[in-house]
Amino acid sequence: ARQFRKALDLSKDAAERWSGDKLIDARLKSDQGGLELIASSYQNARKLLDQSLAGLDAAEVPDLRSLPLVLVNLATAELACDSRDQAEKHLARCSNLYREQRLPDDPVRAECEYLRGVSASQRGDFAGAMKFFRAGLVVCDSVGKPAESVRFNLWLNTALIHKEQGDVASAQDSLKQAATALTGFADAEDLSFALIDAVRADMYISQGKVPPAVALIPRIESACEKNHIRGGYLWTTTRHVRALEQMVNKEDRKST
Repeated sequence: ARQFRKALDLSKDAAERWSGDKLIDARLKSDQGGLELIASSYQNARKLLDQSLAGLDAAEVPDLRSLPLVLVNLATAELACDSRDQAEKHLARCSNLYREQRLPDDPVRAECEYLRGVSASQRGDFAGAMKFFRAGLVVCDSVGKPAESVRFNLWLNTALIHKEQGDVASAQDSLKQAATALTGFADAEDLSFALIDAVRADMYISQGKVPPAVALIPRIESACEKNHIRGGYLWTTTRHVRALEQMVNKEDRKST
């Protein structure tokens, strides 16, 4: 956290030092916005990325290296601020940029497809979301290891859609793919492993299978404790499964 704050401060110092050069200023605003995005300061990120985009658009020659990343990061901030229409506009522009300029596949393009899928799923267009997720996975296959974190998100969200539609077998297969992608870039303590376990536990509960769900809970509880989590999806999943465990045990005692 200290290193991150130092990076953000250095970015701000650099922005002040190079203020006046429009292209450099736009790139620094992009860096600052990306750091604010990581810190979940979405309003600040949106403001900085808006400024960066305006600066890049004002350039005589388009910066095809910086522009896609700014568009994707700005779309992320817009989605976090419940501005889906704006996010979709930026994502469509980013997708068109790759196609029209024949830019090579990279993790940013994969992230663009992922976010288009997320936005579609938020609108309830699950068929459209799956189309974007599949397109993102094709990009990940092209890019390879640098896109593994995006691949994880794509498979995880694919699993969640299958889960909501009651296709447990497909959801489980997608979760396996997500876990495989995660092991390619994350350490064993990464919170995302607990997230996969929580989704699996949810699916077991939806099938009325309490014991296998309970078996997953200690790892999720351990992750919550290590990361000081006392709310949200992981925490509520553990509480829900533990409550069902108590009910099942109570019924078993009555029957004996």
